[in-house]
Amino acid sequence: MRDRADGRESTALGSLGHMRRVASAAIAAAIVVASLLVLTPFASKSAATVRQPGALPQLSQMNQLVMVTPSVGYALLETYGATCGIWVAGTTNGGATFHSPEHVQRVDCNDQNTGSEAIAVDTFGDIFVYGNGLFVSQDGGGSWSRIPMNGNVLQVVSQGGREWLVETACGLGTRGPCPLRVAVSSNGGKTWSFTASRPTGATSSPGVEDRTYMLIASDDTVYVFSQPPVINGSTRDQATWVSPDGGSSWHVRGVPCRGPVGTDAAIAPSGAVWSVCGGEPGAGQQGKTVDVSYNEGQTWRATGACSGTGRHEDGALCSGYAQSVVALSGDNAFLAADRGCLMVTRDGGWRWTCSGGISNGAGYLVQVMFVNLDDGIATGGYGTGFRIYHTSNGGRSWTAVKPHWS
Repeated sequence: MRDRADGRESTALGSLGHMRRVASAAIAAAIVVASLLVLTPFASKSAATVRQPGALPQLSQMNQLVMVTPSVGYALLETYGATCGIWVAGTTNGGATFHSPEHVQRVDCNDQNTGSEAIAVDTFGDIFVYGNGLFVSQDGGGSWSRIPMNGNVLQVVSQGGREWLVETACGLGTRGPCPLRVAVSSNGGKTWSFTASRPTGATSSPGVEDRTYMLIASDDTVYVFSQPPVINGSTRDQATWVSPDGGSSWHVRGVPCRGPVGTDAAIAPSGAVWSVCGGEPGAGQQGKTVDVSYNEGQTWRATGACSGTGRHEDGALCSGYAQSVVALSGDNAFLAADRGCLMVTRDGGWRWTCSGGISNGAGYLVQVMFVNLDDGIATGGYGTGFRIYHTSNGGRSWTAVKPHWS
């Protein structure tokens, strides 16, 4: 029996959302509010028993890869056509080989939520697949249980031995703007409890769900970033709702986003919050601005920029489309760019350079995550060019692995 009260902190520095989403990164110890309302019991493991795919999906088509340790991780794959579904495949050697995938969920090819699935893990080895329902595996992906939820789960984050999620308060499939609410689990996702209050005013709807992020800091501070929907062709400013007490109360604060695409967010173990704001992408270029807050979003320091802001311009930031950001400290962060490179800053976001070993030639980078301050992975490339990149020295050098089925 696992002891979830031993005070261990999560070592994952990248909690990955959708492939298009910049994932949050944090180390945190979260305290559940005593007045939380228990949500749902653990579902039967037979709920997700479906047939295996007739042919293995292509590893180059994995949506995401999440690592529990530098060697152990899980890939999320989708297949379409006659059989639409979600699979998870495990690796024990850093992605050099993957075991045959386990079927998690059959999906309707025409479902509007299909393609929005994401994966997360916690330090106990529990796996979470969410987006078109919430599924949990506590045996390394061998069996899956569907957890009934009232709305769309937008993100799952594991911190401090507990799991957190943010979901829409509307029913599944609702298209209008939906309020957001936060829930916590202390038993690996078997049961979930809503926080004592909601981030009032935070909403999400189809088309902007990828811009909802949740960050958890080590001092129980919770951040929910939300961009309101487009109304009459105009999008209201992005904002963040901050709870300094694990969800008992919330305070709304602005985010200095100066682009139409919205803010991507990450948090460092020190508590520094990073905001990467992207403009309209096109022809392999995208304007981006970077801001960092060291006081829970009360004030922001404008740092990197690549166009039209009156501040210094950084050419590296202009290349590629922002996909995934990880912050290792208030000074050190990585940004993976589709049609670009893996960018790194060591000075708080003022200057960005392409990380050695992962150049524009890799192409189509979709994610970066760190298991700890030294060990991390990045993924990118199409078809036979798909690679998993590893670092064991904080991103100063990277080595490539071409994954295969075992």
